[in-house]
Amino acid sequence: MIALDTVRLTTGDGAGSIELAGDIPRNGPGNLSLTALGVELKDIYGLAQRDTIGIGGTVILDARLAGTAGAPELRGTGALTGGAFGDFQAPLIRSAFDYRDHLLRSNLTFWRTGQPVVEVDASLPFDLALSGAPARRRLPGPLTIL
Repeated sequence: MIALDTVRLTTGDGAGSIELAGDIPRNGPGNLSLTALGVELKDIYGLAQRDTIGIGGTVILDARLAGTAGAPELRGTGALTGGAFGDFQAPLIRSAFDYRDHLLRSNLTFWRTGQPVVEVDASLPFDLALSGAPARRRLPGPLTIL
């Protein structure tokens, strides 16, 4: 286990922040929290060394990682406000996710002018182990996307 007190990164203007706190699961159980507020999607793409042209929006994320490295449990919520991916514009995208027992469950909603316009519920069998994962992370079982 790797223990973090609190690691906080903030943007130069103070408008955005990322905070990590807790224990990263390795051989034993962990409990790590990640909170991102006001982080620009373009900055995330830049850190990942991806093309940032046409990328826009602000990210909010509240996530928890628990369990062990071989059997992690994830849950959280997130939102993207003012999302832009080239010509595609999404004023608001909200999501919730939960992963345990090799099953990722998620809900994704696209909003426009205060009304949900597209909602997707998904249930996907995957192995998201942080260590000892198989070469193919997709597991047998039904993919459910509604």
